[in-house]
Amino acid sequence: MIWTEESRKYCPHELAGNPPFVEWMGKRLKGGLMVDCGANVGAVCVATLLASPGSRAVAFEPQERAGDVLIDLAKANRVDVTLIRKAVGGKPGPAMLKFPVDPSISGWGSIAENPDFTEAKGKPVKHTRQPCEVVTLDAWWAEAGKPEVRVVKIDCQGAEPDILEGGREMFAGVPYLFIEEHGPTLAEHGHTIAEMRDKLRELGYEWDRASKNNLRCWKKGE
Repeated sequence: MIWTEESRKYCPHELAGNPPFVEWMGKRLKGGLMVDCGANVGAVCVATLLASPGSRAVAFEPQERAGDVLIDLAKANRVDVTLIRKAVGGKPGPAMLKFPVDPSISGWGSIAENPDFTEAKGKPVKHTRQPCEVVTLDAWWAEAGKPEVRVVKIDCQGAEPDILEGGREMFAGVPYLFIEEHGPTLAEHGHTIAEMRDKLRELGYEWDRASKNNLRCWKKGE
């Protein structure tokens, strides 16, 4: 993977690399379409596309600078990524995005009313705000012509249950899902891990743990 100078500021240790979950998504993508919710600078998205030649991705990322870096990173690696500069949630409308000023932890950006970024560095960190628009996956999917989606990644700092709820129609046909499961950030949105798992079951997913705060999910029979 080719890292641009700016992307290294966001991923100083090249955290995406090719960890097992990237390989897992890449093998299941099979040249199809990936939807990345909370893409940040696209490190995981780009790495997954490189692991699945011929694939393409739609990446949702409302942070203005992170989105610019994502575009450059995709171009440097010659992969097909369409950037949508919106947040994803359970209902459409305006929101206020809050995110750390330090680019290396900008992935903690959240549309929760009062997010706590202390965990990112083990101490309070400076953060900024940016107005953004929220879209549901079902609304995007319908407008896009209901394309076949092979893999979805959701890493949105606690908004995961809302995103699942706003994408019920789309998820009926999505065989694979990689999703963050982090109790403290879920609580910032008024959710719990148990609630999120209930939604996964309702949508027909089974899962195992991919890492400390992430699940890899699949439909029964896949």
